[in-house]
Amino acid sequence: MLQAKCQRDHESGRPFIRCIQTTPDFLLVCASDRQLNNAPRFAVVKGGSILSVDTTFNIGKFYVTLFSVRHMLVTNKRTGSPPVVIAAACLHWNKNFEAYVAAAARLIQDRPILRDVKFVGTDSDEALFKALLTVFSGAKHLVCQIHGWDNIQRKLTDLGMQDLKQMIYCDIFGERSGSERTFALVDHATPGSSMMR
Repeated sequence: MLQAKCQRDHESGRPFIRCIQTTPDFLLVCASDRQLNNAPRFAVVKGGSILSVDTTFNIGKFYVTLFSVRHMLVTNKRTGSPPVVIAAACLHWNKNFEAYVAAAARLIQDRPILRDVKFVGTDSDEALFKALLTVFSGAKHLVCQIHGWDNIQRKLTDLGMQDLKQMIYCDIFGERSGSERTFALVDHATPGSSMMR
């Protein structure tokens, strides 16, 4: 039934199911042309979006990995930032290097310009970011701020330094007061440009 829908979509010229792979592991890649066009439109240009890739957990016997970008032509009135839009969704049985390589390679098969993605962002899952850097070989890897902070908190707890969490957070990510945020380490363009506080 799924394969029949895939065939009909491709024949109509408006495919949504891009790939159904059953061996060596199950993989289903879904994306409209519009979604796939947004990925290179915003993640390949200099100063563009990060191609963010995140895998869900606890939704059954499979994983859903979302590829997303920020829509750089629109601004959210509330946040002042471009909104996040999904570029592709991948369903797979295994959370491993091979599954992630297969999913990312499929996106490049449909949009070869994606080879030129500048930045990929992940939650620091080693299998995921290594796979992405294999497929998007010219990209730089970035850990999202939320996951980066989670990693720092975990390390501070392991070191018995819980009482320093807030101060270290402010040093790294800045402190918010209304719509303003203090200058912090994340604001420095180069590693050598940080200033002592």
